[in-house]
Amino acid sequence: MTAPHAPFLPADQATRDRAITDHATVFSVEAGAGTGKTSLLAARYVALVEQQRASSTQIVAITFTEKAAWELKERIRSFLAEKKLASALHELDRAPISTIHAFAASLLRERPIDAGIDPNFEQLDGIAADLFRRKCYDRWLAQALEKNPGPFSRAIAAGLSFSHIQETAFALYDHRDVIAQIPPFPPSPDMENLFRELAAESERLWGLATRECVDTEDEGYRQIERFYREVRAARAASVEGKERALLLRIDPKPKGNQKRWARADACREQRAAMTALAGRLEKTKETLRESIAGELIGWLSDFVLFVEAEKRRSGKLDFDDLLFLARDLLKRIPDVRSYFQRRYRYFLVDEFQDTDPVQAEILWLLASDAPGAAHWSAWPIKPGVLFLVGDGKQSIYRFRRADIDTYTSATTSVAGQGERLTIHQSFRSGKSVIEWVNLTFGPILKEMYSPLIRATR
Repeated sequence: MTAPHAPFLPADQATRDRAITDHATVFSVEAGAGTGKTSLLAARYVALVEQQRASSTQIVAITFTEKAAWELKERIRSFLAEKKLASALHELDRAPISTIHAFAASLLRERPIDAGIDPNFEQLDGIAADLFRRKCYDRWLAQALEKNPGPFSRAIAAGLSFSHIQETAFALYDHRDVIAQIPPFPPSPDMENLFRELAAESERLWGLATRECVDTEDEGYRQIERFYREVRAARAASVEGKERALLLRIDPKPKGNQKRWARADACREQRAAMTALAGRLEKTKETLRESIAGELIGWLSDFVLFVEAEKRRSGKLDFDDLLFLARDLLKRIPDVRSYFQRRYRYFLVDEFQDTDPVQAEILWLLASDAPGAAHWSAWPIKPGVLFLVGDGKQSIYRFRRADIDTYTSATTSVAGQGERLTIHQSFRSGKSVIEWVNLTFGPILKEMYSPLIRATR
């Protein structure tokens, strides 16, 4: 008779057991691709229910997409069925297992008056929010151009296109929570004074070139001629015309072959002068660009206010609104925060590398007894309340406001108050793939990389 095979245990099973069963410690679990991190989170969820630490409706499980949330709920349902936890299965459909946006929306729908919003607000999905924003932009732009076209026309004259300005407006709207933190921009350079000085210098250099250069095909001669003609043409232009000329056409370069000049020192003189001009004008151009950008951003800030007013009027909220308003609600009204802290006892977050700063702050507001004036990552976390699973190497959603700095701040905060765990047994890839991945990415990512181990039976 053949002896039965021993049950397979991953090489890091002790770490997994700790993550599942230790409910008094906050954990940050670093888990590479294929290591079973979602199953790990689901197992901790079920252990909390089985040990009567909390009911299904008291455990918040967060993941990044609606599809992933559905898969996580089904994984938990399967584990609960294996454990024959009938009561938990019965209430699972009411359990807060969702995306962070859906969870934020649930907080707002429960306390809309405190949040200062329409109780029957319409939640816009990504496509609807983008369409709403574009319609608002068209209406706002028509009004803004009639009222104050200066910043727009100045930006166009400086070389920005209509689409660039629209993209800037949308980027400003997407980051509307940090507009107040934008530092002041420098004032614009004095164009009239600048071009008087440039005219004098261009006359001097043109005189030098016409006297001393013996070959008009010399590149130094051509550069001076181009500089002289551009400055002369721009002197009669408006301020916007001068700015456009400076940014798009005036670009002195030190050139010239001494053999094509009557005196070698004359060629060296003009090259030195053109070098000095190029350095000076580059700094001036940078200041000018910042000034134009600052004026444009100030002008486009009214677009952000216009969209916000239109959303309030029509009772609409987009995904970012859900986060901003939920964060503000929890920060502004301590009684509301305490209410939700009593209601939700544990927070389990999958794919945490995709979390943005506002999402992290919401979690810390609910997981901390003492949020204060310091950065959220410095707030004390209640024992065992927070459980994060992620992989910094997979943080790829910067365009959705996620960033690796948020992940690092959060996981460092958790590790300082609890423990950082690493699981590295891969169930997805074969030996050759894992060896190649370890060999390739280990030297590149250094301390950020935890080598994977192949699962063997």
